[in-house]
Amino acid sequence: PEPDEPAGGHDVLHAHPAGAVVDHLLEASLAHRQELRDHAEELLADTGGSDATRDVHAGLFADQIESALEIYTSPNEVLAYRFVDIEIANLAAAFRWAADMQRVDQAVRLAGFTHEYARNHMRTETFGWAEEVLELARQHQHRYLPFLLAQACDSALAAGRIDDAIRFGMEAIELNDDDRYEPSSAAYIRAGFAVSSTGDIGRAVSIFRAGAEHPTDPPVFGNLAFLHIFAGLADMRLSVEETNDAIARLATSTMPTIRAAGVWVQALSVGDDTSAGIRL
Repeated sequence: PEPDEPAGGHDVLHAHPAGAVVDHLLEASLAHRQELRDHAEELLADTGGSDATRDVHAGLFADQIESALEIYTSPNEVLAYRFVDIEIANLAAAFRWAADMQRVDQAVRLAGFTHEYARNHMRTETFGWAEEVLELARQHQHRYLPFLLAQACDSALAAGRIDDAIRFGMEAIELNDDDRYEPSSAAYIRAGFAVSSTGDIGRAVSIFRAGAEHPTDPPVFGNLAFLHIFAGLADMRLSVEETNDAIARLATSTMPTIRAAGVWVQALSVGDDTSAGIRL
């Protein structure tokens, strides 16, 4: 059967106004590859210049990976992962060119969005991309700086650089409500995971709570899921009312993985009663 229509939202992780996203992401990939070949042939015929061709290539894939956000945060989440699986070589080549040539907007979008999808699909090729272009993003006050910092946090954590990961995560949270930037629920998610790696689960839960209360968390509810999962695993029992409300909201998430996390929260809550509830 054909996949459902993409669902939208309202922040950098949940609803970028993505222009024309082709209904099926894999078909879009083929269409863009043909478009790229056509552009490349025209440019080479007109100018013989490979730089112009590489700019077109980087721009096409920056646009495409950003547009995939609409798919990633929808019931068709898996198609974003398949797109990365198919196009990782092109995405890597596009990022390398954009970063080397300081094409800031292209480099930031390629680094941030590719890592978000690739990391959640257990791929490692994008480790270090976000951190590599962080200084450029800071200098240009790029609108996705909090989101990029969140991805740099995740890469550093995966490399065992916990102090750097926490530093990037806390900076992402600090800038998340700065009017110069687009807010991202990923700031809290990545920072919470980084802090949890030190064993300070109470602080991590507090970060997830702040993220769950931020207007960027719906309709995916990622921070809400991790708030209750980490609290449950650490036996930090929340009130039955709060837990039941979270389970109900997680069941409405636009992403299948978060709806699955809601089932995990429900399993962790078995045996809870109102007398055991403690609000953190």
